[in-house]
Amino acid sequence: MTGFELLPVILWGIDAIAKPLVGEAAKDAYKALKAQMPWAADSLAALEKKPESEARQQVVLEEINERPASDLAALEPFIQALVDHLRREHPAPVGIDIRKLETANFRVRTLNVEEGTGVRIEEAKLTGDVSFDEITVGKKLR
Repeated sequence: MTGFELLPVILWGIDAIAKPLVGEAAKDAYKALKAQMPWAADSLAALEKKPESEARQQVVLEEINERPASDLAALEPFIQALVDHLRREHPAPVGIDIRKLETANFRVRTLNVEEGTGVRIEEAKLTGDVSFDEITVGKKLR
């Protein structure tokens, strides 16, 4: 577990707890993870106030990366519990979500998705050209 793996989960949790539709289980899972990180309490509190701040994200990232591997390994069950709750209650967005597609030509131009999935197609029967131009998924780690 590294900061680059953990920080997106923390940001997802911060985003989710701000939403009124997210259940108490997800909020409790985030709080449980946060409680296991007393060494980052102040920087997490600052990040919660301004999660888009690159500087605050970097401070949390540095604090995580400074921890011994054993400390980070102890977080894994809490991380998994949070991810499980968030997947159920606050799924990541999908830019284009197609259940079934039958076409001779399919083209997407410039699709940007900050988090989640750019294009999801469950079933496709394509008899012609398929083209994706400049799909970007994920905001850069700040």
